Amino acid sequence: MIKKCVLKKENKCQSKSSGGHQNGLLETVDNHCAKLTNRKELEFYRDVYKRKLPIIKIIPEYDGICDFNGQRRLLLKNVKKNFKNPCEIDIKLGKYTAYLQELLDNGDPLLHSLVKTFKMRLGNALTNEANYRVTGGNFMKNLSKKNIKLYDSDALIKKYLQDNKIIMTSVSRELNNIKNHLVETVKKTNLMLIGMSVYIIYDKEDFRTCKAYLIDFAHSEIVKNKHESERYCIDGLDNLISKINNYLEN
Repeated sequence: MIKKCVLKKENKCQSKSSGGHQNGLLETVDNHCAKLTNRKELEFYRDVYKRKLPIIKIIPEYDGICDFNGQRRLLLKNVKKNFKNPCEIDIKLGKYTAYLQELLDNGDPLLHSLVKTFKMRLGNALTNEANYRVTGGNFMKNLSKKNIKLYDSDALIKKYLQDNKIIMTSVSRELNNIKNHLVETVKKTNLMLIGMSVYIIYDKEDFRTCKAYLIDFAHSEIVKNKHESERYCIDGLDNLISKINNYLEN
């Protein structure tokens, strides 16, 4: 039997400037985040935990599902719980956030699907095909469009890092940990990783608290054959790590 989602009055799981759907994450009384999801993401979490793949060490801890007004939601550990003053960024990894055919198969109108895939390709082109794009984060809420272009991922990442070596070292450490576990996972099984993000968080009162997780698996799954998206996501992590290490050295 599926348990009901019992929510807190104040929702700290999702900030207004976070990426994703509004109310996509709701905070429960037992310190979980109830994530609005689809069948593919639910199966992804179930499968990687059932197979005990290394990736489970770098994604939010999974604790089943709950029902909220007829919606089935993933119950994930609230990774913000111990942060007093969190600063967060959401960075999409890989070349694609969705395939055109997948959108059409899901019933999306052709024009909407074409526009979405065009924006996705444009976003990747603006980062010189680096296979990462900033899509959200609470640090962006006070940024002025006059001072920074909100589609300039490298400028946004630099702003997030605050030119602070403690932050940069901590973020680089976390991203290397994610890359190592992801590489170990794709050695054991084949993954299609579409629309996946790396979520990074640190406490403004203690920069050494930095943590990073892979999130967003609504278009991802375990597949029989090797899929090109694995390489694009790992390339994105490599490029992101190199960018931050360059900041550290300069």
